[in-house]
This record gives sequence, C-alpha cells and structure tokens, in this order.
Amino acid sequence: MENLSTPSLTLLWNQQYSIINPGQLEKIYNDESTLLAAFSADKQIDIISNGVNIWFGPYPTLSVMNAVFPGTAQQWLMLQLRELQDYLRINNTERLTHSQYVQLTGLIFREFYYLKVSELMYFFVLIKSLKFGKIFNKIDPLNIIEWLRNFLDEYRNPALDDGMNQIEADYIRWHDQDAVKGRDFNRELPAILSAKEDEQKKQEQPSGENTDAVLESAKALVNNTLGFSEDVVIAMCKSWAARYGCSPEEYINSHKE
Repeated sequence: MENLSTPSLTLLWNQQYSIINPGQLEKIYNDESTLLAAFSADKQIDIISNGVNIWFGPYPTLSVMNAVFPGTAQQWLMLQLRELQDYLRINNTERLTHSQYVQLTGLIFREFYYLKVSELMYFFVLIKSLKFGKIFNKIDPLNIIEWLRNFLDEYRNPALDDGMNQIEADYIRWHDQDAVKGRDFNRELPAILSAKEDEQKKQEQPSGENTDAVLESAKALVNNTLGFSEDVVIAMCKSWAARYGCSPEEYINSHKE
C-alpha cells in the first residue's frame, strides 16, 4: 500500500482534516473583533459538542489567525486564559500578570501554532473538568505548557491516528474495488472526492447543522442578545448570510410556524 507521502492518501487526509486557510478566514471574518467574537470562551461547549469536529472541523489554526490578523492568536489566547481564571474563581492577587500573559501566549503560539481554535477550546474545557489535576486557586504558566503537551499525547494524537486509520481503511477498500473494475484509483480519486462532496452537500441542510440551533443563532444575532457593538453585529450578520445563504431575518421568517 502507498504511504502518506503519495498524492492519493494526502488528498484523502486533506479532505478529512479541513482547515480554514487565510483567504477563507479573511472572507468570513471582516476584522479581528468578529473573529474573536466567533470563538469567544462562552462558545467552548457549543464548538466541542460534536467530538469529531474538534479535530476535523473547518476551524482556523493559531498560525492562520495571525497570518490574516497579526497578533490576534495571542489576544485570543489571553481572553481564553482570563475566562479560565474567572471560571476557577482565582483571586486577583494570584491571577496571571500582564507580563505572564504576554510570555505565556507567545510561548503557546511558538510551540503550538498548528493547533486549531477548536482543539484549544477543548483543552480549556478539559482543564475546567480537572482532567489534568486539581487546581488550587492559581494557574501556573509552566503547568499550562505541560498540560498542552499532555493534551497532544492523550487526546489529539490518538484522535488523529484514528482518523488516519480510517483513511487508510477507505483507501484499501476503494483501491481494491476499483482494481476489480479495471479503474485507475489514483487518477480518478479527485473526481471521486468531488462527487462525494457534492452528494453530501445535497443531503445536508445549511452547513449540516441542527435547524433549531441555526434558528437560535439567527435570533441571537437579530436581537443582539450578547450585546455586541453595531459594527460587530453587522459583520457577523454578513458572515452568517455567507454561511447559510440568507440573512438571519430571512431565515427566521422562513421558519415561522
């Protein structure tokens, strides 16, 4: 069997492990405020609710965030860390200092720049769940780095390995089926994947999400329940419309009983 360095398996992997590239990110989010709002800490549970999407969903990495909006990755990490300390009710005297924030977010970006925001949000949820041990009224920057490395070993790497095993199984199955039919699997793979994506889009409702959840998100934007500024709401409505093919108001009207 071919290995991952060959075009066929690489193509399969790229389809499975989807990442928002800089061009897509800039098109979806007009500015850093909209991007930060889309992945704010209060959305952690929603974003990780589909376990597979944590690893394979179309989310930006830290490096992609900074490629489009320089410094946004560190700013986003700082907001996540602040919310973590709020959640853990860390005393003011024991909270990270500005210097510690700057250094810690810089270190995280330097070593873990390839992680998606969804993966990091899952990481922060695991900390809140005490999966890396109890926390006694203090967040140690050294622990954060150590826990991230443990997160890779215990959660991320096994999940990606499982994904790769499934890809290899699909590769063998498709390759064997086409060999019997006398077809060139490697040459026809791009067309196979394209047809598969088209069929999946036909079967999905907008973005493949639950209708009730989409309706609630539309209402939240229309009513601005999170209290965003007017500019941020306008930008988020544009992104919403690009994603679902209509404005939030139109979606709400089309789903009235």
